[in-house]
Amino acid sequence: MRIINTVLGDATGGRWSVVETYARVLASAGHQVTLLCNQRHPPARWPADLAGVRQRMLRVAGHYDPVASLAAWRLLRSTRAELVIAHCSRSVALFGRVSGAVPVVAVTHSNKVRRALAADAFINISRHIGRLVEAGGAGDRPSFHIPNAVPAPAAMPARPPWRAPVRLGAFGRFDPVKGLDLFVRALGRLRQRGVRFQARLGGAGEQAAVLEGLVRELGLEDCVERCGWVDDRQAFFDAIDILCVPARSDAFGLTPLEAAAAGVPLVLSDAEGHRDMFEDGVHAAFFPRDDAGALADRLAQAIGRPDEARILAASAFRRVAEEFNPRRFARRLEDAVASLAGASAGRG
Repeated sequence: MRIINTVLGDATGGRWSVVETYARVLASAGHQVTLLCNQRHPPARWPADLAGVRQRMLRVAGHYDPVASLAAWRLLRSTRAELVIAHCSRSVALFGRVSGAVPVVAVTHSNKVRRALAADAFINISRHIGRLVEAGGAGDRPSFHIPNAVPAPAAMPARPPWRAPVRLGAFGRFDPVKGLDLFVRALGRLRQRGVRFQARLGGAGEQAAVLEGLVRELGLEDCVERCGWVDDRQAFFDAIDILCVPARSDAFGLTPLEAAAAGVPLVLSDAEGHRDMFEDGVHAAFFPRDDAGALADRLAQAIGRPDEARILAASAFRRVAEEFNPRRFARRLEDAVASLAGASAGRG
């Protein structure tokens, strides 16, 4: 098929990584892929290894940009696209107005699905998102469950014994939704209890001053290393004993999957995406989101029971290797595209 694979919102972070993966998988399966981004929000880098993928930019000011709509219509005609895979609501809105008989498939990377409900079909990265799409009134349209995936080695990587003191880590965009303030507050509680640790806090963003202030307020300057934006995630995982992902909301992020593939024990919030990936007490230790005290309890438990933490990590590794591997992702995506292949003719 001739496919436009597009994100016209921010081409950053985990979503951009997934958009790249879609382009790579579709091209490898023999489809003619146009990878389209917004000139106003370009990716930090264009992938250099996407053989056969046409890379285009389109200047889009918002969901209702008439000039961009005309440009999108022209792109549909020039590429003779048969399918649009839209990775944000802006892409859904723009192509939905001009696509005609070409189906627009929304890939919902967020639990906020309302603005994507106008799509002709849906690829949901979690079952929770699938339920939200159905509850929003789109349950009569094609919907496919395709969770994100990461590569895992053939065997679980060996991990060193707990360091002395134990090393805790968390990273992400410094935004309230990521819950990194909860991580810092939990560290403060551990300090008050006399639990010895060193922590790494990675990331950048609008909440940087708030987090820095919390570190000072709680007297954690000597035990919390601020290491900036994390480009090398494997190096970050290698430097810690336990990873915490304290998000207040998470659709189905890559970080827990990547950490599990690296064999790192996990302490996760009970955000919907985390519960879709793993089971509490089977693959990871969960805590009620937005509860710094409960997070401190689970961290203290993990620190004090290293053998139990490693058993959970081994179970999480097996789950990622079996359920969320790239081969299974590619098969699911190709099955979805094949199912949609006749939709253009049906709408024409």
